[in-house]
Amino acid sequence: MHDVDSVHNSDSPKASALAVGFNITNMIFGAGLLSLPWGMAGSGLVSGILVIFLGLFLTGSTTMIFIATAEKYKKFDVGGICREIPGRPGILLSMVANATVWASSFMCLISNTIIFSDSWHEIFGHVAGRSVWVLVAAAFQFPLSLLPQKYLGFASLVSIIMNVYLLIILIKNLGEHGPNREDVCLLGYGRGTIAMVCAFGMSAVLQFYAFPSYEQLENRSPRRFLNILMVSFTFVFCIFSCFTSIAYITYGEFVQSDIISALDNDIYGKTARVGISVVVTCCYPLMVAPMLDPIRELIEPQTLEKGYASLNSDVKDKSRWVYYKPIVVAMIVASSTVVTLFVDSLGFMNVLNGAISLLFFVCGLPAIFSLYLWNPPTCMRGIYYFLIFFGIVLAASGFVFTDNYHGEIMENCHWTF
Repeated sequence: MHDVDSVHNSDSPKASALAVGFNITNMIFGAGLLSLPWGMAGSGLVSGILVIFLGLFLTGSTTMIFIATAEKYKKFDVGGICREIPGRPGILLSMVANATVWASSFMCLISNTIIFSDSWHEIFGHVAGRSVWVLVAAAFQFPLSLLPQKYLGFASLVSIIMNVYLLIILIKNLGEHGPNREDVCLLGYGRGTIAMVCAFGMSAVLQFYAFPSYEQLENRSPRRFLNILMVSFTFVFCIFSCFTSIAYITYGEFVQSDIISALDNDIYGKTARVGISVVVTCCYPLMVAPMLDPIRELIEPQTLEKGYASLNSDVKDKSRWVYYKPIVVAMIVASSTVVTLFVDSLGFMNVLNGAISLLFFVCGLPAIFSLYLWNPPTCMRGIYYFLIFFGIVLAASGFVFTDNYHGEIMENCHWTF
């Protein structure tokens, strides 16, 4: 454990604990948050809040498995950690993990671009069509994705402020329109709970996104990162619970999968739309960063003794990555932009991405890392095997039940507003 708790020394620029905390919070304040009221309409209010609490606990626990394992082997990408598993299984798992990181991150990029383009089209639809705003989003996303992590701390602070502002707008709307008492279930049961779990799973997936932030953390250690994570998650739980509950109580069971579409078209609603577009634009480079790891590993493999500068580091070196990185980022941004021109369904995208994230990053890979790289006691091995089974069941359910089934929860509601 000495290797795991050791502090990393490097000449590369480091991010403060405050900046990393902002970035972690901002990673979660993304596209998934906007679909949570829709998910709660299928699970009921009490069950929805319970999903948020337990989901954050599970996400935090499995994220620390990723971080501790990364520090132990000095590999800060999922594929690199998988290759530490001996033999062919490690190689195959590495290939699957890298493909899944790419798929999940790519869907996140699409979701963020959908929100940006739809928000601006809602305000300035008479000026330009949706496709134009998709291209405008790409014009911001590309340069931001080239910035070092330390410069994203301020942007993350702006994103957090805008999410709090959006919460204030929802409170204002609740005060003006009053609660939708007839269409709100406080406690019930139904298949829509699966949509809530998957939507939250997409929103709170942090495991592999945390690598770049941790790698650049000043005086980094797993224990220091855990402290940052606990503070960030406490704030996230308060905002998520209030945001989701207030939106559900205001708009009822028929709340849309993108809550932005339900806002009033007044100055406050327009400001919220602009603000949330800022949020998803600031989240975008944090989602791009993990996608770069497998590519850089192919171009210039790192070694345990030497390693290489962080992916978003602004250290000037002679590595080939300095020249390849802008090209790779441009290709990623261009690809997600093209797909977003043809895809505009946020809710379905979030549930699908959430199911994939739950299977691989929240349950599967953390359990495999613990079983094969940490040699846990027998009692813990049983827990990790159950975690794998739990992830498979949740993912399979998410692939099948992609709707929130809001009518079903109202029929089986035991406690109304």
